[in-house]
Amino acid sequence: MGFRHSLFGWERSNFTHYQAAYYKYGGSVNTHPDIINFFMQKKEKDFAFWHYRRDGEVTAAYCMADVNIKGLMNTVAAVLPVMQAQKSGHIINTSSIAGRKTFAGLGVYCATKHAVAAFSDVLRMELSSQYNIRVTSLQPGAVESELFEHITDENYRAQMENLKEHMTFLKSEDIADSILYVLRAPDHVDVAELFIMPTEQQW
Repeated sequence: MGFRHSLFGWERSNFTHYQAAYYKYGGSVNTHPDIINFFMQKKEKDFAFWHYRRDGEVTAAYCMADVNIKGLMNTVAAVLPVMQAQKSGHIINTSSIAGRKTFAGLGVYCATKHAVAAFSDVLRMELSSQYNIRVTSLQPGAVESELFEHITDENYRAQMENLKEHMTFLKSEDIADSILYVLRAPDHVDVAELFIMPTEQQW
């Protein structure tokens, strides 16, 4: 498939960083993006702070909101004018099962992923007909990734490690295959949401 340009999400919440990254990696008025895919890419240990702590410390929670919500909006804002001008494009935002359901202890994470799902759906409503831009909210279940290595909540981390012994988590290749499935859909088809689960995941 002849996709001309791709832009992936960075960990910063500053809009100018996204504009700079777009042009740094080849973006210009003559190299228009066909696809953008936003995903979380922050690795500091305290980032995987998934709920409000009882001591009132909210810095890491704010960081998560900055990345998962502001980061997504800034990524879209950096390239959307070009997509609108060319009247084509595909925006793929990575949400989560936590964007469809809620889980005790994951309040901040669930809130941010619900925001991703809602933002994606409204983007689709506003862009698809007028600008021929497709929007997809990718919503994976349990995925084996480096994120688990940065979970600071010991109880939740233990739960996830226990789950690994009872089911096969999705792999990064599975997510990549699902993205290709979305991209290969005919032009008149927008896979607005794709909910991907391990076969053995019951929740």
